[in-house]
Amino acid sequence: MGTPKFTPEQDQAIRCIEKNVVVSAGAGSGKTRVLVERFLYILEQGLQEADKNVSPRTILAVTFTRKAATEMRDRIRRKLMEKIETKPDNAIFWRGQLKELSRASIGTIHSLCSAILRANPVESDLDPAFSVMEEQETKEFLQDRARRWLRQQLKAQAEAAVRLCEEYGSAGLLRQTLYLLQSGEAHFTAVNNLADYESAQKDLQQLAEDTAAYFTDALVGDCAAGNKKALSGCLDAIRAALANLDDEANIALLSDVIGRLRKSGKNAETIGLLKERLGQIVQYPACVRSAELIPYWESYLAALQQHLAAAKKEAGVLAFDDLEQMALDLLRNHPSVLEKYRSQYRYIMVDEFQDTNSRQRQLIYLLAGGDAQHLKGNHLFVVGDPKQSIYRFRGAEVSVFARVRHEIENSGGVSLQLTDNFRTVKNILSLCNHLFRTLMGEDPAQDVFYEALQANKENDIRPEFLKFSYSGKKETETVRKKEALGLARRLRELHDTEGFSYGGMAILLQNMTHIEAMTSALRDTGIPYAVVDGRGFYDRIEIRDMLNLFTFVSDPQNDPVLLGLLRSVYVGLNDASLTRLLLALLEEKGQERGNTVDGSLSLWDFLQRGKPLLSGAQQALLERGLSLLALLQREGRALNLPDFCQLVDDTLHPETVLALQKNGEEQLADYRKLQQLAFVFAAQKHGTVQDFARYLRRMQEEKVREAAASVEADAAVTLLTVHKSKGLEFPLVAVPFMDVGMVGDRSPIAYLPDIGLGISVRGEDGKLVPGNMLQKIREINRQKEKEEKARLLYVAMTRAEERLLLSGSEKERKKPSEARNWFNSFNLHIPQDFPGIIRTEIGDGQSGENEQENSAAPVSDRTGIFPDPDRREETSLPIISEATANPVASGDSLIERNFPASGAAQTSEIPESVLQQTEPLPDYGKFGRKRFSASSLQTYLWCPRQYYYQVIEEMPGTEDTASMGHELPARVLGQIVHRTLELLGRRYMEGPDETDMPESLWRTFYARAVRELAEGNALLAQPAEQMLESYLQSAVYKEFVSRQKFAEYPFQIPLTADADRTFIITGVIDAIAELPGDSLEIVDYKTGKVTGATAAEQGYVWQLALYKMAAEARFGKKVGRASLHFIRDHTVRALPENSSAAFYKADILALCEEIGAKKSEAEFALRKEDCGTCPFTYFCKNRKELLNYKIL
Repeated sequence: MGTPKFTPEQDQAIRCIEKNVVVSAGAGSGKTRVLVERFLYILEQGLQEADKNVSPRTILAVTFTRKAATEMRDRIRRKLMEKIETKPDNAIFWRGQLKELSRASIGTIHSLCSAILRANPVESDLDPAFSVMEEQETKEFLQDRARRWLRQQLKAQAEAAVRLCEEYGSAGLLRQTLYLLQSGEAHFTAVNNLADYESAQKDLQQLAEDTAAYFTDALVGDCAAGNKKALSGCLDAIRAALANLDDEANIALLSDVIGRLRKSGKNAETIGLLKERLGQIVQYPACVRSAELIPYWESYLAALQQHLAAAKKEAGVLAFDDLEQMALDLLRNHPSVLEKYRSQYRYIMVDEFQDTNSRQRQLIYLLAGGDAQHLKGNHLFVVGDPKQSIYRFRGAEVSVFARVRHEIENSGGVSLQLTDNFRTVKNILSLCNHLFRTLMGEDPAQDVFYEALQANKENDIRPEFLKFSYSGKKETETVRKKEALGLARRLRELHDTEGFSYGGMAILLQNMTHIEAMTSALRDTGIPYAVVDGRGFYDRIEIRDMLNLFTFVSDPQNDPVLLGLLRSVYVGLNDASLTRLLLALLEEKGQERGNTVDGSLSLWDFLQRGKPLLSGAQQALLERGLSLLALLQREGRALNLPDFCQLVDDTLHPETVLALQKNGEEQLADYRKLQQLAFVFAAQKHGTVQDFARYLRRMQEEKVREAAASVEADAAVTLLTVHKSKGLEFPLVAVPFMDVGMVGDRSPIAYLPDIGLGISVRGEDGKLVPGNMLQKIREINRQKEKEEKARLLYVAMTRAEERLLLSGSEKERKKPSEARNWFNSFNLHIPQDFPGIIRTEIGDGQSGENEQENSAAPVSDRTGIFPDPDRREETSLPIISEATANPVASGDSLIERNFPASGAAQTSEIPESVLQQTEPLPDYGKFGRKRFSASSLQTYLWCPRQYYYQVIEEMPGTEDTASMGHELPARVLGQIVHRTLELLGRRYMEGPDETDMPESLWRTFYARAVRELAEGNALLAQPAEQMLESYLQSAVYKEFVSRQKFAEYPFQIPLTADADRTFIITGVIDAIAELPGDSLEIVDYKTGKVTGATAAEQGYVWQLALYKMAAEARFGKKVGRASLHFIRDHTVRALPENSSAAFYKADILALCEEIGAKKSEAEFALRKEDCGTCPFTYFCKNRKELLNYKIL
């Protein structure tokens, strides 16, 4: 079908430059071409009428992305160069326009705002050198500053912060604050919601009064038997309860009625209505509590915003939202600045206007000649497609486009629709037209309505719909893998039989949740692919291996991390060998049960004993791997991050190893990307190996968007999200996993400008209950998400040029599913006999290939650094959560019981008996706290209430909020001392035998510690220097350090009470030395003053006992001496030399059980003896009582 140069609508959109114009441009309608031609047409007016003085500088063109801006500028440049060549008579004019193009304002709305603010620093009150934070930078900034600010508020006893902390706890308040800020509501506007909340209470009371009228004998008479039984004899009580909602017992009664009623019988509809009404009514207590809390929330958030604004100004940074708001405020409040830009921009064009927000609309209105709320002037041109508005999560409001369209139409402007599609063939568009006129509706009065697309291309290929059905209960990942494999095989078939290039194929995903299933299927099918953007980087196996390595350096006792390393390509043990090691470890623990070490052995400690545990090549791999890991662990604690990365290269040779893998190019690219991240982290954050490990772990846990490194491929299938596909087109588009549903809205707090702030309150069970305003916001969000999800499918399907493949999975059932997803929408609105599509159903047990092949054991595509010729390939061992391994009962050897004798067939499956002993620890608040640090137990003995604030609520102590402008907190002074002693101890361990090292050496280490921990403020750090200078000259130190072998040694040991009760104790031993007779001495440094308090004394004893247990378990040697060195006066407090660490076990276990059994603050007793020095008195619930005692 022929295509004219321009359709009539396109031509009008190009040439109508003396009126405001709004263009609804359907997918593939050539809007980018229209924008470029309109830009050139405006310039051409200067050629026809010289007095118009038109140039690129007088045109403002706003695009949605930087890429779109670059593409538009390049297209205009090429067109201008073409005009210079083809129109020699006007070449001078067009050369002038080309020269001026570099000054044209073509860019995103944020680049425009940034330019306006930088050009007017006085009026905007900004340093023009400010930097703009990217999304992740903004998130980290908000986390850091909001946490600091909350601490300051609590220290200052700010009323709002204190009241909200009482309701949610400091950690809960911080989580909700960050949720709100990171949801794009950095510019919360207090709207005095209290009146709305109080009105909502009255509405619920009225609803209760109206509902009471339904509960009559007539209602009971019409009920089914079950409902009749539930209501008989209760009507008076129900009506009374509805009349008094302030009584908790009445709410409980109504909740019970809801649970007993069933929507059945001839009055089923009435019963359903009553259940719905009662469901709203029983939220009355949450409504009342919300009204009490909302003034505190509004005060708290308003003050927080002021603090964040000041913090950003001080740091010289702005977020994208800040750019918009500050530019809008600047233009609104400074008429002379606004007039300057109005006179410059005589023509304004805005692309992708459906993805703008109210702030951006107001800014454009001001520049176009109106005020923030009313459009004036006649030079505004906006183009967009509401059907493609899919960026609500970034603040886009599709209603803005509808508002501007109506204003332009009602003020004499021009409204155009571009419905001719030049991208997609007729069969695909016919399917789109049939589906989306139903999903979106065709009412022009709505914000979004469907306008049918007209095809200009056609072929005889129909779209395909692949339905993967399954029966029974299947794991989601199993279902996804089957569908992905089926789709991959179809793509391979199209490539092999029809010659369809992989480079012309794209797989569009709703999100990256199931990207691994899709990429694995493509790999298994032999299809090259490239992933665009995404979140998969930190979950890639080659990155997890490195994350394990970085974590291992600082925590070698972390068994799951070590298992991952042993299974990695750098060591190469198979699963059978790992199982043998675990069983041998469990058996060793079982044999040691009851003695001083109490089965506290970690896998790393166990393997250091050197006992042969494997055979043949696997034992050789183990020994070589342990040697390498020992080297990396030892050096990694001293080297800086770049040097450690170099050591990894020199030791493990990842460049060579990864290149040998099946998908080696991808893994190698990912590894190199990780190295670059490490170098940037070291340069910008001055981070250590341990810091980088924590950073990587946080990125992984938070699922930060970071794409795997891309590998250049001439013909590869492109995988990307639908959002990333916007503006792109592909010959073939596949849309898998259409049955993925909407994610439920569980936001604990939310804000909508038109409604206000919705909050949660604590219920009777301690869980958060949404208030009525939050429920209202959630419902609005659910509806808007449902509408946007339909638009997202429209975008996906209209990316296809020639061929479209859709697929989804569904469980075989009698009734069709009512789940809200693309799959069901498609089945509901596209009849089974619709002629424009090919339907293929693949049932359970089918996948288009020999199923016997698919059921084989998975095969790893990873090759080890020291390949074992006899090794059976296994699947990779993932990072698993930390777990406790309880010793098993003595008896037959575990190895003999779980492994057959030599020569018998072996299995690589880890026995269930082992898995049952490695259940993850429950979280605090569900089954009690099970994990403690040695120092935290001492805090509990000192004051249980202080323990609650410090460990459970993670609240800041007074010291944590002290300003470094006057003095360093004692905590920081202690850290400086410990860091200096650590560095000095390491130097002794690797250096000369003499105990007198040059004074310059320890001062060098001290200066380094001050830089790291006190921002180089040597003046404030002088107390630490004085303590060190005295202590290092003491006989106590000199005698010990000459024998020192370890510094800052971390440990983790389980303390087992019985088969069901195991507590994990963690800690760091400051220093370990050797004693004559092959025994050890451990020392813990204390920078505080010696105290005679009974609780403190007991805490010190138990702390040393735990350190002794850990050291004896780790090294298999007796600890002959365990002592505290008080740095200030060189006092030594020692554990009795002949005392067994196990002697204290029962008391420590009892203490752990006591803490674990407590759930609320009230259960943590207050000890008033030392409140005067407690860092939490500013928030203690007994503050008034303490004041009465004149303690504060």
